[in-house]
Amino acid sequence: MAGGKSRRDEKRILEVLEAVITGLGRVLGSNVELIVHDMRHPERSTVAIVNGQVTGRRVGDPIIAAPLDDKGFAEVLDSARATGRSGAIAMTERYVSRTRDGRELGSVSVILRDARGQPFASLCANVDLTPLQMIGGAVGTLLGAPPAGNAAAGVPEKGIDELIDEIVADAVAEVGRPIVAMGREDRVRVVNLMRERGLFMIRGSVERVARVLGVSRYTVYNYLERDSPRPRDARRATPSRRGRTRT
Repeated sequence: MAGGKSRRDEKRILEVLEAVITGLGRVLGSNVELIVHDMRHPERSTVAIVNGQVTGRRVGDPIIAAPLDDKGFAEVLDSARATGRSGAIAMTERYVSRTRDGRELGSVSVILRDARGQPFASLCANVDLTPLQMIGGAVGTLLGAPPAGNAAAGVPEKGIDELIDEIVADAVAEVGRPIVAMGREDRVRVVNLMRERGLFMIRGSVERVARVLGVSRYTVYNYLERDSPRPRDARRATPSRRGRTRT
């Protein structure tokens, strides 16, 4: 019964958050995106969104469709590590993230944890800074400063597979070395870069990353355990001493 009551309470909180962002959306500008995530279902976490044109997202999108440099993931990871913080709320400081077409956003994320200290919901706000930057550019032009580049147009929609491929490619590119030439520390860094983008919240991502890196999924778990708890699909199996690939 307690578990059922908890789930009902969480559902009610998500409904309240959806109403809150709908109301706020009526008084805020169209450059302010408000979004509610159900963290229990990262593959389709977006349950409500206002002004989704800011980042090109819509209801049903996965958590990894978030802007680049999204600090909300760090709070989620901290929440997952939390103990003895039942029902706590975590909130980021204001930070700058980026859309996939290069626009800067002023962002903040609020993470809600359940009675076990696990994140179950989040509310995020992203303000497109382009209008302010354009005003600043216009003023700068009047004062003789060189004009800034124009803001990029629309964000193409991407499916979850494309988003995963993008995160993997970005992490490998960040390390700057071909996978076949990577040592253990390089692969650990690649995995951590993917973790920071929230990739391992998605079911099956560990196996996919393992194939890309040419290691076993248990090796990926070991890399993750150096700094964080296992991703949620790690609980389905326990590493054995057999069948491990190189580390």
